[in-house]
Amino acid sequence: PDLHPHALWTWEFLVQKAPQLQYFKVENVDLGSGPLEWLCKGIRSHKELRVLVLAGAHVGSAGAKMLRNVLAQNTSLISVTLERCGLHNKGLDELAQGLRDNGGQLEKLALPGNYFNSGKLGKLVDALVQE
Repeated sequence: PDLHPHALWTWEFLVQKAPQLQYFKVENVDLGSGPLEWLCKGIRSHKELRVLVLAGAHVGSAGAKMLRNVLAQNTSLISVTLERCGLHNKGLDELAQGLRDNGGQLEKLALPGNYFNSGKLGKLVDALVQE
């Protein structure tokens, strides 16, 4: 469905009222912190969502903090793609923390089109290979 990016409640409502939703993609929408917060609230506790794709959705480091909670609390996600989301180094730190706290079954994390320095990638690797 078409959603206005500033209709905040509709983002959470869409996710929560679709209990069998397994694939969710937002493409080329600058979500802003309000809609992203509502979306993350809905995704954090969703029991069936398997794939999350945000492509060209400017998330930035503040949004990465919200996504950290999604990664830490959602146990059904197996694939997360954050493509061209403007995450940068600070955002990568947030995602790494979420992965450290993840008790789910995440198998794939794709971050194409974001720019990180090699020193920060080590934190992500450590979070992915922890036992």
